Amino acid sequence: MTDRNDVCHCGSGRKYKKCCLEKDRAEPASLFENQSSPGTDWGLPALIGLLERFAPDEFFRAHDRLVTPDCMPFLQDLARKDQDLLQDIQSVITEAAIAQMARTGWGRKLASRLSPAQHRYLEEVAAQFLRVWNVVEVFPGEGMVLEDGETGEIVRVVERSGSVGLFPLDRVASRVIRDQTQPMLTHLFRVTDGLVHAVRRGDRNVVDLSITDPKEALEVALVREFVRASVLPVGRMKVVDAASGGTLEFVRDRFAVTDESSLFRWIKSCSELDPDPKDDGNFIRFEKLPGGAVRALAHLEFRPGRTGMVLEIHSRSREAANDHRAWLKGQAGAWLRFTSRKIEDFDPFQAMNAGIEEIGLPVDPSEVMTPNFMEQMYRTHLYHDWGNKPIPVLANQTPRQHARTERGEAAVVDLVRSYQAQENRMAHEQGRKPVDLSWLLAEAGL
Repeated sequence: MTDRNDVCHCGSGRKYKKCCLEKDRAEPASLFENQSSPGTDWGLPALIGLLERFAPDEFFRAHDRLVTPDCMPFLQDLARKDQDLLQDIQSVITEAAIAQMARTGWGRKLASRLSPAQHRYLEEVAAQFLRVWNVVEVFPGEGMVLEDGETGEIVRVVERSGSVGLFPLDRVASRVIRDQTQPMLTHLFRVTDGLVHAVRRGDRNVVDLSITDPKEALEVALVREFVRASVLPVGRMKVVDAASGGTLEFVRDRFAVTDESSLFRWIKSCSELDPDPKDDGNFIRFEKLPGGAVRALAHLEFRPGRTGMVLEIHSRSREAANDHRAWLKGQAGAWLRFTSRKIEDFDPFQAMNAGIEEIGLPVDPSEVMTPNFMEQMYRTHLYHDWGNKPIPVLANQTPRQHARTERGEAAVVDLVRSYQAQENRMAHEQGRKPVDLSWLLAEAGL
């Protein structure tokens, strides 16, 4: 805040009370207000036009090196299907291409045709490589506080559009331009864990011998992987049933009941079955988890058939269905006869509902997903004994094993950060405070 007798923040040299005080009182000032958009200040359409006119071949090659060959057909197809997405992708590619042109001297070659703002912009994008930033704090519609993922540098930036959909601990790729009174971000995009892994792995089929600077290599890799993630088709999502470890499918096994009275006497005495509170006359097979949580394993439903009573067991994977069938045969095989099995596909909403049933929620999730409830679920169910369980992204080692080296420790910390970012986003969508997951570090011995 500027005091009445301080020099005014606008740079006029006059005292604040005799300069901008009354105007600021009329319109409450924000750190992020009164910033012109980069496109308006820097005249990007005109700058692109100059490069296309005076360096068309070089500008095309700069674009071309940022797109791997397997993406080209999908970009062309996107031009017909989704112009808005194509424009977002092209803006990222074009900015990186402009930065390459500026580094090869085109700012000097076009100096007489550039405005002062365009000349400063070219200097900035040439010097400021695309980097990965951790989101520390968000001011939606105004800006963010960012931390450089490698150096730890902290910067507060103006960013009106992208800041609306971001949350603390998200990661973004962008370059910071210091041409304005406050640092600004140019075109940004979210950096997912998958994109980070792809950048680290590298594409051995695309080798650019002209890249010698590690910062330039990172910039090119980030843009290439962003384009790939945006346009290449994604394989079918594989969801795993936590109870059985099998791929999530909805399996219905049908049995003919040959002795109804004996079967119901056994059901009422079985400690693994409870009456279904939502469906009178049916039952749920369950198991107790550490901490008192209950996980539903299968749903037993009775219905009349053509020749008598029919029992259907609904499972969430083939492995689970096989287990339930063997269990039922061993416990009540004398009173049942297997007749058929039906396997159904699922959609994401069904998968979500299956996950809700799995943790035994008794009512509408929105009524019980408080921070305390979610923390209990994380500690006793989702991340129970997390530090001692092999994890694929940690080379199938446990977090405790992987954290024994300096590089492994960084990978474990990064994994926990990604869990926390996901929890922050989910908590926002559910209208609750996020759960602090930092205790996972202690689970890994850190």
